Amino acid sequence: MVIVEFKRPARDDYSDEENPINQVYRYIKLIRDGKAFDRRGRPINVSPQIPFYAYIIADITPTLRDQAAFSGFQPNHDNTGFFTFNPQLRAYVEMMSFDNLVLNAERRNQYFFDQLNLPT
Repeated sequence: MVIVEFKRPARDDYSDEENPINQVYRYIKLIRDGKAFDRRGRPINVSPQIPFYAYIIADITPTLRDQAAFSGFQPNHDNTGFFTFNPQLRAYVEMMSFDNLVLNAERRNQYFFDQLNLPT
């Protein structure tokens, strides 16, 4: 199960309630508890063994850095985002900026663009 949470650019006023880390954890709990519904109003049922992958796309502001640190996140390899694994929720959570998401996608697909002679 994959959850992607997009946040408004340059936002740096996250309260504990609006903290995107807490938001994705609440979404996961709702789904695991059988209290989440799809767009047709049908309950979303998942096996307890299903892992979750949550991606938070947001500008990495000082407030978000603090919240990541308080939640036990580790910096990623290039120090541009954070990640953690929550064993109680069986959830891998990664936080990255939108700019970094786009840059990594361009790098990852550059070879294909070059082979097709497409401009980047």
